[in-house]
Amino acid sequence: MSLLSHLADGPILEKPTGLTTRCPVSESEYRERIATTLLPAQKDFVEDNDTLILGLCAGFGAGKTRALCAKICLDAMDQAGTVMAVFEPTHILLRDVFCR
Repeated sequence: MSLLSHLADGPILEKPTGLTTRCPVSESEYRERIATTLLPAQKDFVEDNDTLILGLCAGFGAGKTRALCAKICLDAMDQAGTVMAVFEPTHILLRDVFCR
């Protein structure tokens, strides 16, 4: 049994019908908003596109999840149309930390 069996058929990346609202912010404005809110260590993590296996090790409340979210958003803008995935060790971490 798979979670995918519960999804509707059709392309995942297709724009849903009926959406008429568009965010008035441009991609460059999003990039600027993300970049200006990062701490120096977070910025180094987010801007590293050469390291194959990348990690950020820091203490509680240091902004690891924030840096990951920023990297995901920027990578999604840079590689539009690419299927990406984000994993957490447990569903509780995914629900309570990442999705919050």
